[in-house]
Amino acid sequence: MVQENDGYVCVACSYNNVPYFSGNFLLHTLPAAKLPATLGGVARSYLQAMSLSPKRVDIVFDDYPSPSVNDCERKRRGIDDSQRYAIGGPEQIRRKNFESALSSRSFKQQFPLFLAE
Repeated sequence: MVQENDGYVCVACSYNNVPYFSGNFLLHTLPAAKLPATLGGVARSYLQAMSLSPKRVDIVFDDYPSPSVNDCERKRRGIDDSQRYAIGGPEQIRRKNFESALSSRSFKQQFPLFLAE
């Protein structure tokens, strides 16, 4: 359930008193220039950004099955999203251009799996 307040979508909301976050949006709000060099460090920064004080916090990641409107838009813009992103573990060095990873469909699919480990 997404909550709307005065025309904006709530990024940190709650449902049945359980807070939840939009996973991809929160990733985009982290300042890439200040993120640690490893993906394990990025994951720690990510979890700290949510202020995990309650016993339970839900993180919601969405994906658009292919073919989708997003696929058509990427194709129209000439964006090649065919490169696969694999996360091997917490010591893996993140890409210097982290914004390019954030736009990668493969990274958006791999990062939630990495967090769950």
